[in-house]
Amino acid sequence: MKVLIVDDNHIERLILKDFLLAEGHSVLEAQNGKEAYQTAIASIPDMIISDILMPVMDGFKFCEAVRSDNILRKIAFVFYTATYTDDRDEALGLRIGADRFFRKPMNWDTFNDVLLSIFREKEKKEKDRVLEKLQPAEDINVSLLYDERLVTKLENKVLELEKTQQDLEINIEQRKHMEEELRKAEIEKNLILDSTSEVFVYFNTDMQVRWANRAAQDLYGLAPEDLSGRSCREICVIKDKLCATCPIQKGLEADNFQEHELATSNNRFWLLRGYPVIDADKNKIGILSLWHDITDRKKSEETRNRLENQLRHSQKMEAIGTLASGISHDFNNILSAIIGFSELAVANIEKGTELYSDIHEVLRAGHRARELVKRILTFSRQKEEEKKPVQMVAIVNEAIKFLRASLPANIEIRQLIDKNLSNIWADASQMHQVAMNLCTNAAYSMREKSGVLELCLSEVALDSSFTSRYTGLNPGNYLKMTVRDTGHGMSPEVLERIYEPYYTTKKMNQGTGLGLSVVHGIIQSHGGMISVQSEIGKGTSFEVYIPCIHAKVITETIGSQPVPTGNERILVVDDEKPITVMLKQMLERLGYRVEIRTNSIEALELFRSRHDMFDLVITDMTMPQMLGEELAAELIRIRPDIPIILCTGFSEKIQDENARNIGVRAVVMKPILRKEMAPLIREILDK
Repeated sequence: MKVLIVDDNHIERLILKDFLLAEGHSVLEAQNGKEAYQTAIASIPDMIISDILMPVMDGFKFCEAVRSDNILRKIAFVFYTATYTDDRDEALGLRIGADRFFRKPMNWDTFNDVLLSIFREKEKKEKDRVLEKLQPAEDINVSLLYDERLVTKLENKVLELEKTQQDLEINIEQRKHMEEELRKAEIEKNLILDSTSEVFVYFNTDMQVRWANRAAQDLYGLAPEDLSGRSCREICVIKDKLCATCPIQKGLEADNFQEHELATSNNRFWLLRGYPVIDADKNKIGILSLWHDITDRKKSEETRNRLENQLRHSQKMEAIGTLASGISHDFNNILSAIIGFSELAVANIEKGTELYSDIHEVLRAGHRARELVKRILTFSRQKEEEKKPVQMVAIVNEAIKFLRASLPANIEIRQLIDKNLSNIWADASQMHQVAMNLCTNAAYSMREKSGVLELCLSEVALDSSFTSRYTGLNPGNYLKMTVRDTGHGMSPEVLERIYEPYYTTKKMNQGTGLGLSVVHGIIQSHGGMISVQSEIGKGTSFEVYIPCIHAKVITETIGSQPVPTGNERILVVDDEKPITVMLKQMLERLGYRVEIRTNSIEALELFRSRHDMFDLVITDMTMPQMLGEELAAELIRIRPDIPIILCTGFSEKIQDENARNIGVRAVVMKPILRKEMAPLIREILDK
């Protein structure tokens, strides 16, 4: 059948239309009673389904118009409403002429059957029956009833509107209150975030800043309001370096927080964390980034690591010192025999002979070895010796001898040393350390290819225009040492850090990073200055300036010289038999009468039984069974006036002050030289 749907609600019409079409009916539509009346006249439907509350003409008036028309009054008319749901509304609708009155919503399973039954009932009525017109009184009653229902609906609507308005006013107040609470919460949140030094930045899923706290301004250089809306890449402080490990990006991809440590260009260290923000529906809506400044922690770790390295180095140097002392004791005993017997031999050989020259060279080598042992001991103790006038030429020549023996043949060494150079007031051992360190560094830079190592010595006059550029440097004459190489050179970044302790560009186990820092300290302690020029691929040049002095260096000649003699009786005690034999021959050639012992206990027993027969005792320090200082104390207990000379190869075993406290007259470092021992013996015996 053909059905006309009348409803001002498009959705309601659409739902009913889809239902009727699905049941096989054809459908006409209208939005109000007036439009529906015109549609019904133009295309007479079999049934009208109408809402009641509509603009222009409501359902009641529309139904009354349909029933008043001689043609349309035959059409089945059904009310279908959600507004007029009272029983009096239904009574009015049926009295006006509706065939049925339904309240929304309807049971769709039975609705079509109901409509069909209504249609069939309408068809059964006599088609030619003429309905009597309503009496005027009855019309008035219907009209009054209609007005009554309309007024009632209006009153109800007014009450609903008033209630709605009241509810709305309450909602507005509640909303204002909620907005005020939200505003306060926002202010409180900002105050909390701005009171911390931690950097908080919130990004949306497009990696754009939604908000940031005040601390972000120090990091990004932009106020929080200027950060809003900017992309992460736009404000990133580590451009092109961070994205691969960025915890902000990873936080959007993962379900838990991500973190990464990084450093910014202002030498600050940060722990960057990204926390994904997830809503109630388990959707990621953004990422909260937290920048935690860990600069102080990093610096503390660096300090701790530096102190640990210093401690390890100190322990290593202590171990080296202990090893060096032990080696020096044995080596000094060997040197004592070599030098002592060489001195005895050269005294019996005619000068000018080949044998005399050979033995003389042995003596020179022995003296160089003696100085080398001293230097090793001094370096291993890290103890500065007393400064004295030093010839830098001799130190440089000795350093070059060491280098030639250790450098590969592809590195050429060139010396450019001026003549008649002034002396410097310095620690010779430390100056040797400076020369060796600079030269070995230069050689290291040329290890992978051939090159030239150039070492120059000259004397220069520095005026105030030069010295004013360096702290602690005064105008005057300076010894200038230049160490130049043709190696790989250094970058400006490396040059800025070469004097930092433990900084090194060498591979693991190839350097401690202490060399140049120690060199720098030594030069400064000598009132000098060190400078460097370097260029990648062209090499490096170090220049060292040390103030000159006019004092002369006292040189000692090796050979037979007049030495003091005597005829007193001397007891020599040493567990090394070659040394006792050498001392016996040396002292007997000086006129002394000598008794030797290689056992300290036997020497004590001999002295206890014949203490009046000795005028002097010379004893070694380190011996089995009884140490030299213990032996000296026992001898002095037996005879308080006995002079004793203590010999040692351990420089730190006993000091002069400790020796004097137990009554020892002098301490002599091995190897023992005749030119040192003879005057000392004579001086002690003559007191």
